[in-house]
Amino acid sequence: MADRRRPPFWFCSRALAPALLTCCLGVSALSACAGKGKNVSYVAATPEQLRVFEQGVDFVAALEGLEGRWRTDWDRDLQERVGGADFIGLVHIDTLLTETDPEQVVTHRLVGRVTRSIYGNAGKSLELRVHESDAGFPTIHDNLTRIQAREFLVFVKWYRDDSGERAAHFHLSPASEPVVSEAEKMAGVRGDSVTQEPEGRTIVHTN
Repeated sequence: MADRRRPPFWFCSRALAPALLTCCLGVSALSACAGKGKNVSYVAATPEQLRVFEQGVDFVAALEGLEGRWRTDWDRDLQERVGGADFIGLVHIDTLLTETDPEQVVTHRLVGRVTRSIYGNAGKSLELRVHESDAGFPTIHDNLTRIQAREFLVFVKWYRDDSGERAAHFHLSPASEPVVSEAEKMAGVRGDSVTQEPEGRTIVHTN
């Protein structure tokens, strides 16, 4: 006499098949999403972008004194930075660290708090590395005391370093009202821009 308490194996397999299929599909979808999140693509910088994202700083805070060729060059560089940046915002440089390798090559690390986001997203903190071979190294190296504990407008273009980690091509400018205002106007022309206010309120501008 057959044992009615235990259905045959084929019955169990057919009954569980839909549930197993759903579970497998769910796991596959999660795996795909996880993989997609890790595979971030970075657009390689053009030679012109490398010129303006030179790991450097300028101290032009007032624009009324810029005239002729000086103003033309400043406007051109700002347009190139805004057009190529992955992140634009205000950063307060809290820490400056200097490292020297066995071959006496110097690298400066600028660590700061992001106090406002104008375009893109960089998180709450930002680390900027300046190697001695970078074009903008002298502007940082010769002005360390003018950089620490100050707020700057930062333009960042992300790239992958030799170890595969995210790193930043960048440029720092004074966080003065005229300079920030000009950058905001150009960032707005690009499309959707995000302004993060100090108290945490986020405004999305759509053009």
